Amino acid sequence: MRMLIAVCILCSPVLAKEVFPTFVSADGKQTMRARPVAVDAGKIKFEREDGSAFVAGPDKFSEKDQKQLRAWADAMKNHAHAALIARVQAAETLRVLFVGNSYSFQIPKAFENLAKAEGKKIHVEQVTKGGWTLAKHASAQATLDKIARGKWDVVVLQEQSQLPAFQEPQRSQQMDAPARQLADAVRTADAIPVFFLTWGRKDGDRQNAAVFPDDTYEAMQKRLASGYRKTAAHAGGAYVVPVGEAWSMLHQMKKDDGLYAADGSHPAKRGNYLGACVFYSSLYDAKVTQSARDIPDAETIRRAAASARLAPLPYPLHR
Repeated sequence: MRMLIAVCILCSPVLAKEVFPTFVSADGKQTMRARPVAVDAGKIKFEREDGSAFVAGPDKFSEKDQKQLRAWADAMKNHAHAALIARVQAAETLRVLFVGNSYSFQIPKAFENLAKAEGKKIHVEQVTKGGWTLAKHASAQATLDKIARGKWDVVVLQEQSQLPAFQEPQRSQQMDAPARQLADAVRTADAIPVFFLTWGRKDGDRQNAAVFPDDTYEAMQKRLASGYRKTAAHAGGAYVVPVGEAWSMLHQMKKDDGLYAADGSHPAKRGNYLGACVFYSSLYDAKVTQSARDIPDAETIRRAAASARLAPLPYPLHR
């Protein structure tokens, strides 16, 4: 489905440089660089610069660090990602519905199969129609009925591939209201809405070359990330599953071969595997452990997915 727009937009980077604050031990004799990423049973999970993790209580650190860590932990209790992980962990059999279009044709089943291979009890369904926007889903009674009657834990909302990268206010005018309507319907059905941040096209949005002259994958990806996050905030602060950011990591490492289908837009088998890994890591808060012999360099994909999933609040809360 071709989507046309009219005016250009300035972009901000997709991936901010990770910040690892320096913490001081309670006795003042040791320091370490790490960042808090989650709260677990009153303790805080930290990630080190080398990717390793550890769990510690705030009392293990200096008085200044304790104060900031407790404030951060209190705020995290109401964070969208924390609420999502808690719901997933509480589900006896996780029920997930994908609402979207052709970008989501293969990823739901790939995610379900991957989760089952990891030993999870899960059931996944989808309402995915080629070229459909969230606005079209929001006006489709079949989609609304599917959301209302499925007893879902999580409902994934995926917009048409170009629309989130449109300029403001066109993006907000076309995307925000239906996204909020669908997110509200999901919450009314006692499920958690999340947004599926997709990837930029291999050569940028060439269908709108008059608006985005010399567009590139990188530029389009920045616009997509910004658009999805603004819509997620408008829709009540929903979590954004960062598939496109993991895709960007592989692109930056020059390991994105085989992610795209021949059209330079839709995902190929390796791209579908990447999407499945990001959904698994984001919902289950864990790295995929099972090997995938039919996926080239699958371990790099699994690492990128695990890294991209982290969406903690910035630390300290006010910089």
